[in-house]
Amino acid sequence: MKRIKSGIPGLDRLMKGGFPERSVVLVSGEPGTGKTLFGLQYIYSGANNGEPGVYLSFEQEPEELTEAIKPLGMDFPKLEKQNKARILRAKNVRDVTDVFEILGEQVKAIKAKRLVIDSLSSIEIFASTFKSMVKDLPPMTLER
Repeated sequence: MKRIKSGIPGLDRLMKGGFPERSVVLVSGEPGTGKTLFGLQYIYSGANNGEPGVYLSFEQEPEELTEAIKPLGMDFPKLEKQNKARILRAKNVRDVTDVFEILGEQVKAIKAKRLVIDSLSSIEIFASTFKSMVKDLPPMTLER
């Protein structure tokens, strides 16, 4: 089975090379534990290695995220100009269909192979059940 590197060498070693290809991974933890940074690192690393990615936030503006990671050497504006990455903010969404529309457009635009949604609790509000949300996600992400 092909493995997809997370962009964090120590984690990739622990996971025998990274995540299983085409897997859905849930990163959970208390506020301030680095989930957002992990997701941004995953997108950034992929974008720099031929795997464009989209990061969708429900809570933070793209500019806020970009500024927060700049000291770590991550230049997202450069990757966005090269159509290798997108950081999006889901605003004024009415239902989960709006979310998938936003994602679908950007995934297709840059031929994204990686996707991060921050956070699950935000998108779960729009899905009638957790099961239906997870069931609806893969078809949208697999269309390229």
